[in-house]
Amino acid sequence: MLIASPLMSRTPAFERAGALARAKSASLHIVAFDYVEGLATAGLLNERALNEMRDGYLTSHRQ
Repeated sequence: MLIASPLMSRTPAFERAGALARAKSASLHIVAFDYVEGLATAGLLNERALNEMRDGYLTSHRQ
């Protein structure tokens, strides 16, 4: 597992984690924690809006 900044791209840590996973024929799980104020406050007002915002955010970051 690689815990990464949401702004991270290819770094030595990323490359090393990939190399270790390949050497062991294992999956590499990458976790990025991000705090978005809009998502945090939307849930207080409208659950449907929160779900739509979260889905859009995840879609854009999975690419």
